[in-house]
Amino acid sequence: MNPNKYNLNLAQKGTPHLFLAANFLKPELKFHAFLAAYAAMRIIDDLVDDWKTSGYFGSGQSDNVLREIKKYSRMFGNKEFDGSSHQGKELHELMEKCKIPQWPFVELARSMEFDVYHNRFESMDQFLNYAEGAAVAPGAVFMHLAGCRYIEKDNDLIAPSFDIKQAARPLALFSYLVHIIRDFKKDFTFGKEPLIYIDRETARKFNLGKNDYSEIISSNIQNDNFTEMIEWYIEKISEYRDEAEKKLNEISNELPDDGRFSLNFILDLYFAIVKKIHSGKFQILNDDLNLQPGEIIETARHTSERLKISTAPILEKLTDLLK
Repeated sequence: MNPNKYNLNLAQKGTPHLFLAANFLKPELKFHAFLAAYAAMRIIDDLVDDWKTSGYFGSGQSDNVLREIKKYSRMFGNKEFDGSSHQGKELHELMEKCKIPQWPFVELARSMEFDVYHNRFESMDQFLNYAEGAAVAPGAVFMHLAGCRYIEKDNDLIAPSFDIKQAARPLALFSYLVHIIRDFKKDFTFGKEPLIYIDRETARKFNLGKNDYSEIISSNIQNDNFTEMIEWYIEKISEYRDEAEKKLNEISNELPDDGRFSLNFILDLYFAIVKKIHSGKFQILNDDLNLQPGEIIETARHTSERLKISTAPILEKLTDLLK
């Protein structure tokens, strides 16, 4: 079974770290399910982001976007997959084979609906509530696939017995916050209107506002207040990283080897970005925060050695993927 090319390209371009980690899921059916689920979630997320940054936010032209979100939510809530769509059929089949629950897709739609009505977060609590759908729900799908055990004699997958939402939450929030800080400049300059994920309450603690962000981006120079805020975020991110590592250790015996490596590889990849931000004295406007192939390979080596998993086949496969 060859992966859907559209799904493959979308995941490879959109979330290269998740894509690399998902390549180590076994059997390959789990990788294909990741690609299909990611594509389904990415489509609705991009619809909202493209609309928000187009300059039409608050213009009363939200009805079409809301209709698409509600249609999306009903589709998963009622198991009414679009029979005319090849990708819809594929996703439906893969969800059944891999026993993927529907609630993460409904939770994502809830957060996307929030996005239509709000262009900023007022507080960290509001952001974290939004992230339950925008980050934890997609993370739970990956956690589910990582936790599925393949029973060869039955040619079947057994769904994980642990709570995938609870298990996914710290890793998802850790990864999401790293994305937000690393991609601050890219998100701010994404379209006619900026995407800003830093909440107003936190920004006020550091005497920062939208105009300050504009000045920082246009000058490409961080002021002291902004740098202090990034340092504060990195401290919070590190707390989520510690929680994620603790949770992965707790469920380690319930994970097959492929899932254990994939999840820990994600943890280590994003932590490698955190270390780059920290070593760069919390300067995030430069373009070298993305991990280079050599750094990714070294991270994989570290992960496999830490987990006492054979390193050679992992590095061989990863080197091929990074070509």
